[in-house]
Amino acid sequence: MSTEEIVMAANLYLTGESFRSLAPIYKVSHVTIKNNFSNKLKDIDYDLWTQVMEAIENKKLEKSLDNPVVQKRILKAYQLLTEKDLTVVEIAKELNSTEFTIYRDLKNRLEALHKISSDVVTKEMLEKVQKILTTHSANNRPVYLSLDKLFKKNSSKYTFLTRSILAFRLTLPTIKELFGYNEEFMQAKISELCQDYKHAYEYLFYYEYPNQEIAKKNFLDYYQKLNEAVARKNKEELDQLLLLITDKDFKEVRKRIIEKKESKPRDNQIILAYQLKYSYPSSLMAEYLDTSLNNYELRMNHLFAHNDLDQGRYEKLNEAWLKGNLMGGRK
Repeated sequence: MSTEEIVMAANLYLTGESFRSLAPIYKVSHVTIKNNFSNKLKDIDYDLWTQVMEAIENKKLEKSLDNPVVQKRILKAYQLLTEKDLTVVEIAKELNSTEFTIYRDLKNRLEALHKISSDVVTKEMLEKVQKILTTHSANNRPVYLSLDKLFKKNSSKYTFLTRSILAFRLTLPTIKELFGYNEEFMQAKISELCQDYKHAYEYLFYYEYPNQEIAKKNFLDYYQKLNEAVARKNKEELDQLLLLITDKDFKEVRKRIIEKKESKPRDNQIILAYQLKYSYPSSLMAEYLDTSLNNYELRMNHLFAHNDLDQGRYEKLNEAWLKGNLMGGRK
């Protein structure tokens, strides 16, 4: 499918079309439609991708609520939270489920059930759940996310968190909400593990102000895939997922450009993602790619001519460096 066809199909999906109804229109399988939305649309139109992903999740949510087993689990989770004062982690163990599933039960599916049947799930029940979860978080009790299944060493957990912060644009209040670690603790870990990239965290926390609802959704989707790989005992899949928050793609692109003077269609997107992730100025990126600033800017302008989604972030970042708001950082 071409870029234009993917965008058109995505807009049709938002009007109510399904993967299967779109398939014959574009003469591809419904799996191809779904994969194009999940893997390619994000690089074409991020805002549209976000809307489509939300629509997919809503359809999954509606479908799951038709299952009496799911309804029973949701109400049982509510009972264990409100009557036994168990955390989401403890409820997951009690119900032989995952923390992510239980969190969705209490935060999303319970509210969806309320909309369907307000006499079964009342507004007061929703308010009670929100209050208890907030209290758990304030008391530094893990609300639902645990890294114990993914990493045995604390050092590996903190490395994962510091990398995820930059990769998904998570702020410290969001990390506290998700994992229970207070801001002072995480600041100390960043200073300990990421001294060379201190400016990147500074820019993220104090200048960028990214939308945390989008950041959380992207991270939670990623976190769920990690845990599913662990549940399936699929080490290869887990390793591939963990590589997504490293800089493997960029390092390969940089090496090829410098050594072979060869570029591929997705290179500019990967290069820009790296620049935005670490909040580097274009002058430093040009040096890193062994080219002139003018050539680097031409490369970015070519990208923005086809996809200007991150152009605002790019310009804001360079402006911050020109004004002297950022110091430090290395290649």
